[in-house]
Amino acid sequence: MDALLKKPWFWITIAAMVLMIGSAAHYFQSRYAQPAEPPPKPAPIVAPAPEPAPAPKKAEETKFPLPPSPLALTDKTSADKDKANKLPPPDDSDSIMNELVASLIGSKAFASFFQQTNLVRRLTAAVDNLPREKIASRLNPLKPIEGRLAFTGSDDARELSPGNFSRYNAFVDFAANLDTKKIVDAYVRFYPLFQQEYKSLGYPDKYFNDRLVEAIDDMLAAPDVQGPIKLVQPKVQFQFADPALESLSHGKKVMLRIGPQNAAAMKAKLREFRAAITRAQANRPKS
Repeated sequence: MDALLKKPWFWITIAAMVLMIGSAAHYFQSRYAQPAEPPPKPAPIVAPAPEPAPAPKKAEETKFPLPPSPLALTDKTSADKDKANKLPPPDDSDSIMNELVASLIGSKAFASFFQQTNLVRRLTAAVDNLPREKIASRLNPLKPIEGRLAFTGSDDARELSPGNFSRYNAFVDFAANLDTKKIVDAYVRFYPLFQQEYKSLGYPDKYFNDRLVEAIDDMLAAPDVQGPIKLVQPKVQFQFADPALESLSHGKKVMLRIGPQNAAAMKAKLREFRAAITRAQANRPKS
C-alpha cells in the first residue's frame, strides 16, 4: 500500500475523482433541490412629507395711516406713457422735490439750509437715523450750520457756551414759522416717494410715517438740562462729558446743542406737526 501511495498517477486519479464528485453534487443540488425563497423585497422608500411652505410675511399695519395720495409712482418696468398724476422714482425726483420745497419755504431758505441732491433719500435716511445714536452725515438733508462749536474753559473744564446757541437761531426761526398745514398737505401728496425710499432702506413691511412719528417723539423726549453742559474732546469731535447725555440719540443731542430756548420753540413746532400727521386718519375720505 505504501508503494501505491508513492505513485504519482494514484494522486492524479484521486484528484480527478474529487472533481467529478464535486461537479455531480453541484449538478444534482441545483437541479433537484428546493428552490430557495427569493430575498424579501426592500421596503418601499417613502419620501418624507414636504414641510409646509412658510406663510408669506404679512405687512405690519401702520399705526398712523395717512390719507391716500392722489399721486402714484411711475412704474419703471412698464411702458407707462401717461404721466398725469404720476411721481418719478425716488432716484429721479430731485427736480420735482427741489421745486416743491422751494415753493413751500421760499427759494432763499431752501438754498440756505437744504442740500439739493438726493433730497428724498436724505430726508428719509435722516428721519430713520434721528432716534439712533449715530447718523450718517453724508446723508444729512441740511447744510452744516456756519461757525464752530463755541465753548468756555479749556482742557478738562470745557463747557458748552450759551453763545453757541445763537448759531442755530436763524434755522429755528425759519422752522418755527413754517405753515404746518401746507407742509403736511405736500407731505401726504408726495408720501409715495418717501414710502418707496423707506422700503429701499430695508423696511419693506414698515411705514415711513410711523418712523417719522417715532423720530418726533424721541426728540420731544429730550431732557431739559439746566445749567452748564460739560464737554470732553477724546479725539477730534467734542462729546458730552456726562455719559448719560453722550449716549442719547442723535435727535435728543440736537435739542441739547441748540440751547433751551431754541429747543422749546422746536418742540412746540414738532408737537404741531405731529398732531397734523397723526390726526390725518380722522380726515381720511370714507371709502
